[in-house]
Amino acid sequence: MKWNEVFVQPFRVNGIIIWDSQNKICLNSYMNKSSTKKIINKLNGIAFKDNTIGSYTLSENKQIILYNHQEILLIRGWGRLTGRGGLNLPEEEAIKIQDDFAEWIIETLNN
Repeated sequence: MKWNEVFVQPFRVNGIIIWDSQNKICLNSYMNKSSTKKIINKLNGIAFKDNTIGSYTLSENKQIILYNHQEILLIRGWGRLTGRGGLNLPEEEAIKIQDDFAEWIIETLNN
């Protein structure tokens, strides 16, 4: 299973929670509403001009997306991936899906 079969675009934000098009939680935001909206627009294919200098990276545990070493997004969906009421995937497959999703986010935001 691929990350985009689980976390389906377009994404939307409500408060600090970012949802996919299937009304499933996929991310938490540590940013203000305006910054979160810009990030979500970019992930949905709507480009924005960012004049700041910096880069997006992953934390060591690959669960938090950083911008200039500041935490901005938390990868969610573990219960959905591994739970009996969810997809009931083996941990190794769930980890790969979350890691691939995080790497896609980093690549998209840095381009």
